[in-house]
Amino acid sequence: MPDMPTVIKTTPTELRAQRAQLIASTGLTESVLGERGDAFQLYPEHAAVWETVKGIDYLLAGEVDEPHVGQAAPSLTEMVTMSNEQSREDWAGEQHLRAQDRAVHWADRAVLEHEEAEHHLAAARDLARKPFSSDLVSTERTQAREHAELSTGARQLAEMWAQVAESLLAR
Repeated sequence: MPDMPTVIKTTPTELRAQRAQLIASTGLTESVLGERGDAFQLYPEHAAVWETVKGIDYLLAGEVDEPHVGQAAPSLTEMVTMSNEQSREDWAGEQHLRAQDRAVHWADRAVLEHEEAEHHLAAARDLARKPFSSDLVSTERTQAREHAELSTGARQLAEMWAQVAESLLAR
């Protein structure tokens, strides 16, 4: 079996394009998405998009708490050189812990979405036994598919953050 690469390489341009596509997929402006996300007023699928956008912002320019307000985060180079007091090892250790935290967050989210998908599948099976419930069964199955997709996306983000953490540890 051929060796598979352990790190997925994505250019900043590709990340920016993915970020724009994700925001556009919600039908909301970036500022509205950010405001609602910060106030925890998003549908689960939009909340997942907002968390992904924040993750992309982190990868592009360090962790950005509120990118929608136009706050510019320092570049990776600036972060490394901005403090003479913080050594490279300290910085890498701090970033490693942040990446681990994000990996755990997305792994937890994947589990929650998977459980929600299973719940909707069970509801669809129960409804299928009842007469005149085909619309409800269809709705439950659709929700199950959506949560399964969110679970897959969250799992992929967890794996990505775990790889980031691993690569930071190797430095």
